[in-house]
Amino acid sequence: MEQTIIKQRAAKLQTKEDLLNLLNDIVKDELGKEDAFSFSLKQISYFCNPNNVRGRYRHFSIPKKSGGKRNIAAPCKGLRHILYYVNIILKAIYKPSEYAMGFVEGRNVVDNATRHLGQNYVFNTDLENFFPSIDQARVWKRFQLTPFNFPQPIANILAGLCCIKEKNEDGTVKYVLPQGAPTSPLITNAICDTLDRRLNGLARRFGLHFSRYADDITFSSMHYVYKEGGEFRSELKRIIEGQNFRMNEAKTRLQKVGSRQEVTGLTVGTKVNTSHAYVAEIRNILHIWEKYGYTDAFKRFYPKYKESKGNVKKGEPILENVLYGKLQYIRMVKGSKDPVYVSLQKRYDKLTSPIDLENDKSLDYLRSFTIAEFEEIIGGPLYYDISKEGNLYGKAILEGQAIIISISSAAKYKLVKNKIITDERLIGSIPKTYNPVIASSKPGLYVVLTVRQGKEPFWMMTYYDPTVTDVDVEGISVSNLVDIWEKDGIEAAMDALDSAILLDGMDKNGNQNKSPKGTKRKLSNDSFFSDNGKVVIDEINDGISPDAIKAIQEEIESGNPSTIVDTIDICSDDDLDSIADADIIAEL
Repeated sequence: MEQTIIKQRAAKLQTKEDLLNLLNDIVKDELGKEDAFSFSLKQISYFCNPNNVRGRYRHFSIPKKSGGKRNIAAPCKGLRHILYYVNIILKAIYKPSEYAMGFVEGRNVVDNATRHLGQNYVFNTDLENFFPSIDQARVWKRFQLTPFNFPQPIANILAGLCCIKEKNEDGTVKYVLPQGAPTSPLITNAICDTLDRRLNGLARRFGLHFSRYADDITFSSMHYVYKEGGEFRSELKRIIEGQNFRMNEAKTRLQKVGSRQEVTGLTVGTKVNTSHAYVAEIRNILHIWEKYGYTDAFKRFYPKYKESKGNVKKGEPILENVLYGKLQYIRMVKGSKDPVYVSLQKRYDKLTSPIDLENDKSLDYLRSFTIAEFEEIIGGPLYYDISKEGNLYGKAILEGQAIIISISSAAKYKLVKNKIITDERLIGSIPKTYNPVIASSKPGLYVVLTVRQGKEPFWMMTYYDPTVTDVDVEGISVSNLVDIWEKDGIEAAMDALDSAILLDGMDKNGNQNKSPKGTKRKLSNDSFFSDNGKVVIDEINDGISPDAIKAIQEEIESGNPSTIVDTIDICSDDDLDSIADADIIAEL
């Protein structure tokens, strides 16, 4: 639903039913379904009363970089959904001031830091207990003022939905804005409109640059006006306290030129930059991964991540996701052509990219599983995503590690046709046409352990089982055939096969059968994961050695019509044309 329409309808809200109807219409429009889920009046009535504390919020804390703990109140699923759509209404109405750099679409920490480049003095202060210092009465009042102009009944409901009941240290009760709700960031900016306007007036009076990123306030200048107890600081404190906030004296600091000047975690000298420590950490993990392997890199990364993000991020972290997110942050700050970013990104891409089969399509297929069998082995579901090149790929998680699965064209088509994939974003990445694989085995979706000469094994998904062959006739087994080949040569093996086929195609009286009888055989592998989760090949059953399989493969690929047997089916060009380069995007 367009913001102009939402704004027009929001201006006409009078009752709880009006608000409910608008929320549900936004849900239907956003999801594109008339039968999409809808909120009920009972839900709105329950969640808009902060005294109904049971099940509304989950409380936890995370460590601050500066020390101490940051208390977070995360709304439950039902309330979170309501607040998400309430926030859509609020965003359609309210636009933050030009001085608010945090929680604003199109603005970020880089924009905030850029305002203070090349200055002799950078002055930072912080608003103490920012979110909890905004009480429900203040939110209620703000909703009744421009540009919201909600009537009191609607302001009552919205303020109740957006605030939380908490206890003070002395046991008294307070109703405040929670840090962790989707609506809280926008509301803080709206509450701070007057503060921003007065602080900007202060900056103009003293000839300073000014910006605010959430609770972080920064001034900068070429000249010195920041004397403790001086006119500027006294007036700054008066304005802040006049808006019912308090300066955090412990985080108030003056940074002079020649020392490291920092604004919202970024250094500001001649250019905006990330800290050396941030880049060093990424470089260190990549180095360990390159030299000692994934497992050692994960061990280096995991403890620190869990300490800082364990309460925020659900589930176990995936190293490559987190690294990718950090690299994109460096790219945002430094630019896509920065040599540091380019170097780190190349190293990351080399470590995480799946097998590139464009120039080498000589493959051996070692073991195949149905999707159900594969999910049972790894103990979880397969996921699907789109790489940065626009290719669909599969991903599975085994013991906190990502297994990347390349997907053939035919398999992509069947994933959609069989409604295994229904996400329109994913479907849009799949070519509309493809050449079907002429399978020599029963069609179906298989996850296949695959290898090519000189490379580590990898996984791919096909629309047939390439490990199934038709060569195991009643007269001779594959293992015996290979034994003959290894001992007596190709000609002897061909003679043995011809004899077996001839006998297999005749009845006991020596007459040709109408339907020669044969059995399918699967090449199998006993072990697929080492203790550290990497794919390994231990041995191939039925007495077939990897060298023998390689020899058969080379014989097949030679194009010789006298080839002994199609022991291993080779995937067609069309089946390989969309092997994905992995682009595992991490949620910061």
